[in-house]
Amino acid sequence: MEINNMLVTLWGLPVGARIIVEYDHGDCVLDCEIDTMYDSDNGLDDDDPDYIEYYAVAVRVIHVIKNRTGWNHKPGTLFEISVLNEPTAIKDTDGKVLWARKDRL
Repeated sequence: MEINNMLVTLWGLPVGARIIVEYDHGDCVLDCEIDTMYDSDNGLDDDDPDYIEYYAVAVRVIHVIKNRTGWNHKPGTLFEISVLNEPTAIKDTDGKVLWARKDRL
């Protein structure tokens, strides 16, 4: 398993750190708190050619800043950030970009 720059950034923050997570180029912006860091897989059998293992970070939604996507993220819910659902950008609570997808730069 390889760890990409997004996860290096997230794993460098302490559990409980507040971050702003942006999806769909700003159509979904969530104020979140890092809950858990772990490795996972996509649930397929190890011998399945589509099987993958990956690192992930679970975050808890504190506040929905904007949501024009129809995603069902509500305060208190957890969701996973990984290479399977990479956000557009991750910022600190002051708006400083900690990480952004290359197509976002």
